[in-house]
Amino acid sequence: MNGIPFAALQSGKTRRYLVEDAVIETAGSAKLYLFSLLRDAQMARRPDPQVLVIGDPAFDRTLPIAEGLRRLSGARREADAIFAIYQPHALVRDDNEATVPEFLDLASKSAVVHVAAHAIANPEYPWRSLILLAPSANDSGILEAQDIMRKKVKLDRTRLVVLSACNSAGGLPIGPEGVAPLVRPLIVAGVPAVVGALWDVSDATSKDLLVSFHRRYRQGDDAAVALRAAQLELLKSAKPGLRPVLVWAPFQVIGHASSPFAPANDNHKEKPP
Repeated sequence: MNGIPFAALQSGKTRRYLVEDAVIETAGSAKLYLFSLLRDAQMARRPDPQVLVIGDPAFDRTLPIAEGLRRLSGARREADAIFAIYQPHALVRDDNEATVPEFLDLASKSAVVHVAAHAIANPEYPWRSLILLAPSANDSGILEAQDIMRKKVKLDRTRLVVLSACNSAGGLPIGPEGVAPLVRPLIVAGVPAVVGALWDVSDATSKDLLVSFHRRYRQGDDAAVALRAAQLELLKSAKPGLRPVLVWAPFQVIGHASSPFAPANDNHKEKPP
């Protein structure tokens, strides 16, 4: 069930998509979902939560793993738009500034992390699934799933990570709970929820969905409520190119993340069933 786009499941009677009738959160197991709920509830609310946005890193195109890949102009526009939503609480790193050391340092200080870059799932060696960032001194710019574990990245402040990248929530599931290889290290590092894509996505169309998602998350909706609203917006869009299932359905919330921008006593938000 790891690769099922639950939002796009359609009723045989009403022909309505599941996302039209329910808020959806996924988890590899009941144990992981409980961990996510408890972790989110335990996280302290800070007065000025920092947001880190990574967009269109200048990855080393001579790397064998990068053969045939192009720069992501849509990811840069996506990052700029999301940066604007969270101002003055946001930092953006793109082009040559989007390095592995910079990511690891700033992510540990951020409540929300958004990465718009190339990701490559490795079904044969899941822990070698990777995100391509910009090279820096003594670093190729390759951030592997196992690196997040080995470097023991502290994400005590990070409530949500959004991986706006192809197959970032896909690939061969690993571990007894069947979590995707790029998602599992983040959960192990203490992040309550990750938003990722089940299959290849276009940087041109994912911008519309994820900018809408962040706008609602910034307003105080939790991650699943915000994603549902964004998916419905595309489903009912006046632009025909945004309405197909393949455009809005790949992204899903793994875990649970309330918004760090919501009032601490805000209990009126819609919750998943």
